[in-house]
Amino acid sequence: MPTGGGEELRGIPDVGLTGAAFQALINTYVMMSFEAADAAALEGVNSSFRKRLTDRGLRPEEVETALAYIRKSTPTSTIDKTSLFLPFKSRVIADAPAEAVCMHCHQGGDVKRITNASVVGGKSETLHEGCAAEWFAKL
Repeated sequence: MPTGGGEELRGIPDVGLTGAAFQALINTYVMMSFEAADAAALEGVNSSFRKRLTDRGLRPEEVETALAYIRKSTPTSTIDKTSLFLPFKSRVIADAPAEAVCMHCHQGGDVKRITNASVVGGKSETLHEGCAAEWFAKL
């Protein structure tokens, strides 16, 4: 079953749900978990999904297996969840060489080496300070 990113769902647990049903649940989980403002809200999303799965006739152990698969298959699960809710903060590391161009607008002049300080271990890019927020939002 293709996912939104063109990948195949793999390792679907045998709990009586089709690949299409899992994909629909994953898509909903992505949207709901992204909107969760904190850990308590995210636990509310998980509780909601436990109920949805129970309502589909899954036994308690199948519910936990299915929820674990959904959470593992959620793209945002690989992102540090707390960084999704922090305001963007850039950090200028250094001036870029005079011939450098901005990765966002492809123009030269006053380009800096800038990193997204809201993400631990973020890679720096050559950007204008005014282009940084939009560039890092696309990543």
